[in-house]
Amino acid sequence: MLSKLLLAAANGLHDARSLAARGIEGTHALEPDDARVLDYVRRERDYFVKGVLEEVEVEALPGGIILCGQARFEAPTQLLVGTIRASKRKAS
Repeated sequence: MLSKLLLAAANGLHDARSLAARGIEGTHALEPDDARVLDYVRRERDYFVKGVLEEVEVEALPGGIILCGQARFEAPTQLLVGTIRASKRKAS
């Protein structure tokens, strides 16, 4: 999701810069404000997650299905969330 938001911002800038061919001038000077772009991405992420949490009855989910903490990939099929290691399982 986050990568799609970053791509949408980049595509918007690209599209705006290409308007000169259609007779709209001044768009060549457009520059991204990286901090504002990332702030936008964070706000959209938070809005999305809030909506999911409001729709899902978290307390009704089986224990261990939700992992909370800082996450990072340790391998292509392994995610470390806090001290918990999650691995990709083969579909049945």
